Amino acid sequence: MLAIEAGSRLPGGTYALGEDRHAKLLSALGTEAPEDGSVHPLCAWVIAMGGCGISIGELFEAAGVPMEDGPMLGACDLELLKPMGVATTYTVTGTIEALVEKTGRKFGRFDVLIVRLEVSDPDGELAATCTPSMILPRR
Repeated sequence: MLAIEAGSRLPGGTYALGEDRHAKLLSALGTEAPEDGSVHPLCAWVIAMGGCGISIGELFEAAGVPMEDGPMLGACDLELLKPMGVATTYTVTGTIEALVEKTGRKFGRFDVLIVRLEVSDPDGELAATCTPSMILPRR
């Protein structure tokens, strides 16, 4: 099982978005594909999470927070370093950056899990980074 602590590596893997997923995302966003034939920039999130080798549910479970407790995305720093392709298969690696304990007036005790995902193209060049901060309620 994945250790949820700074420096732990996610399993990693590969991911290709595909025409169907891209079309569905564009439809959900109510927008058109970029004119250069690349994917919408938000697709970097889908590719990063899809190829990191672990589902969001499994990640939360490893942190000891079931989906029923309401973990959520708090923030996400997404850096697109080059246009990304619809049919390109990307390699994704990831690391747990931090797990920070917090206490709030409304939510009580919670943790902020920060993960850094790196998305590389088939030539090994970094195409995007995705650094989500996930809120993990502690009941």
